[in-house]
Amino acid sequence: LAHPVTAQDDVMALAREQGVQHEQAVLAALEQQGNQPATPEPAAVDEPRWAPSVKLLEETIAQLAGRDPEKARPVWLSQCYLKTDAPIDQFPHITGIGIPDLLKLTPGKGGQAIIEAGDIKCSRIPGYHHKWQVAFYALALEQLIDHCKLPARVSGKGFIILMVGNQRIGE
Repeated sequence: LAHPVTAQDDVMALAREQGVQHEQAVLAALEQQGNQPATPEPAAVDEPRWAPSVKLLEETIAQLAGRDPEKARPVWLSQCYLKTDAPIDQFPHITGIGIPDLLKLTPGKGGQAIIEAGDIKCSRIPGYHHKWQVAFYALALEQLIDHCKLPARVSGKGFIILMVGNQRIGE
């Protein structure tokens, strides 16, 4: 049975809509700066949901190979599907799925790409839970890199793109 609509449902719907608008504004701002964030194709019926994200990561890492780490622009990926299968020794109950808003890939030394996980939040202050969310993305990304033997490593830092002042990025 559906529950009756309440004022809180309306507030949550408005908050979600504002979050989507902020995310779209950030992506538009990246494009205005000459970046073209790539998004994985939808998974085919007979393939795992994470497969297109792995394919996009492989292709992007190959593009970065041989580029000068000092001069190359980062490459941005949006909405990659990350999944942790192996639990963390200290936290065996933590496994899951994460879809970071952005991954920033840069060439590293020796042909190894450096990948930084980030998220876009419709907030003016990063919350503790936002930081843990990005940390989880880094963990999932690290496991994916190891499992797929990608020539990459996870950056020691992540990022959260917040609202600026009273306006969202791009307004």
